Amino acid sequence: VFGWEALGPITDLLGDLQHRAHREFLCDFLSNRGKDNLAIIAKGVHDKRWFVVRNSVGILARINDDKAIGYLAPALKHEDKRVRLEVLNAIKERTDARTLDILRKVLLDKESDIRRTALQALLHHRGKGSFDAVSAMISDPTFQTIDHDEQIEALRAYAVLGGERAVSFL
Repeated sequence: VFGWEALGPITDLLGDLQHRAHREFLCDFLSNRGKDNLAIIAKGVHDKRWFVVRNSVGILARINDDKAIGYLAPALKHEDKRVRLEVLNAIKERTDARTLDILRKVLLDKESDIRRTALQALLHHRGKGSFDAVSAMISDPTFQTIDHDEQIEALRAYAVLGGERAVSFL
């Protein structure tokens, strides 16, 4: 019944609904109807409330095209860890260049869970882009500030992804 004109007010409901079933229904509706109006759907990514941003990320992930994934970048800067994890969960199966760029940005996130999830996604992707991302992480001066066990995980990923290229460094 609703046309594209109703998507804005319907998207605004993400911040008002209290019950999970209602929010899930709304997310399903918006992911089905919002494919042709991504800018309207993506406005929730800029909201201050973490749950609105997380739901908006989930909707864009369900739409799952390159343009929808492109709207996820601002959510990587959100202060709430749950939002950043939702972005990673949304993209971890994708193997395109935009996804690798997002994963590269969060490899040195302040939260351990975020860094580990990004590292696991890069191991899943394989390829030169993944190796370059882990290499950049290891070369970054802030790499020395993360937990020793995480440094070991990153070096293992570097070895797995780099193969012969990693031997001289290791």
